Amino acid sequence: MGEKAKLVEQGIKLFNEAKINELMDLYDSAAEVESAGSIIGGNFRGKEGVAEWFKKIASTYSGGIRLQVENLYEAPDAVFAEWNFKGKLANGQELEGRTANVFEFRGDKVAKHRLYTDTESLARAMEKM
Repeated sequence: MGEKAKLVEQGIKLFNEAKINELMDLYDSAAEVESAGSIIGGNFRGKEGVAEWFKKIASTYSGGIRLQVENLYEAPDAVFAEWNFKGKLANGQELEGRTANVFEFRGDKVAKHRLYTDTESLARAMEKM
């Protein structure tokens, strides 16, 4: 496994441990996150934007969320990550799914993070609030 894939793996571990401040250190100061959907979706820029995105995830999955890596593929300046997630939403609904992510790097920091997931199942589960 290459260095950038190890950084992504470290980030997933920090996320699962709810160490978001440490996780934020892996992102470039001008990082961008693109996430689809109406619940946790949007375009988030800079450290403040990325922090806002993580807060949206935490409030949506207030019962907790856990990621399990299935695949990591590394290119020279990017990592493709596929993981399964299991979480408990603020309304008590449990949700499981699979997500694909692309992490683009600037040096040893994440410069762009694009998340691809089934946003419809999240929206349907949230409607049950």
